[in-house]
Amino acid sequence: MISAILLTISFLLLGFTFAPPLLGFIIFSFSLTFGPVALITAIPLTLDVAYVGTALGIYKCASNIGSTLMDPVIGVVQDIYDR
Repeated sequence: MISAILLTISFLLLGFTFAPPLLGFIIFSFSLTFGPVALITAIPLTLDVAYVGTALGIYKCASNIGSTLMDPVIGVVQDIYDR
């Protein structure tokens, strides 16, 4: 929840205000700290050692699948709403 809230705040600052961009990027960095980095470091703490490699592999696959599917969609949206 903290990661999503910080990500939303950073996008709002970067897209809709005249605040210095550095502020939005710093908040964005904290969002990445609370989200994906916390998830990766929590995997070995919650699973048996024998399953850590598999869990990290599944996480990486899911992350790459999301990037592979969403990057073209975002490109199409940008083409449609060209400013």
